[in-house]
Amino acid sequence: LHLESVDLTSLSGLSFGSETVTHGIILQDLPYLQDNPEPNGVTTINGDVQVLRVPLSHLDFLSDVTTISGSLVLDGNPNLTTMAGLQSLNFLGQSLLLQNNAMLDSLQDLNSLTSIPGDLVIQANPTLNNIDALDQLTNVQGYVIISDTALLNLVGIQNLETVGQSFTLSNNPALTDTSDL
Repeated sequence: LHLESVDLTSLSGLSFGSETVTHGIILQDLPYLQDNPEPNGVTTINGDVQVLRVPLSHLDFLSDVTTISGSLVLDGNPNLTTMAGLQSLNFLGQSLLLQNNAMLDSLQDLNSLTSIPGDLVIQANPTLNNIDALDQLTNVQGYVIISDTALLNLVGIQNLETVGQSFTLSNNPALTDTSDL
């Protein structure tokens, strides 16, 4: 499913007719979308999930999803405040990219992820003040970037044992405690 730059106000009734989506989901530049789609029974998404510049406040339409074989990219979503809707996600096949989400203040519901085969990028989320939902994460095979947040501490990544590439912390002015590294 690829919806881009259309004047949709609702995704009510969105149905895939299967528990598996075979080519990912991309919602991009949908400025008039006013509601959050309901869960639709999809448990597996083969491909990426990208929500780009869409005014959703949460991700409940993904609440049944346990597996995303590609990356999860949430970028530029002005009303996204939480990861609500991702509570069932326990397998991510590539990267987790959370960028430019002005109101995102919590990663709650991402607490089932234990490994990320690609990169973990959390940047330009100026109201994000904790990442404690990542406390089950032990392995990131790519790089980790955490920048431009309101994090006070790094509780949530205290169990991270392996980073395959580099680990970068930058421009987190409220971060005063790095003892959890």
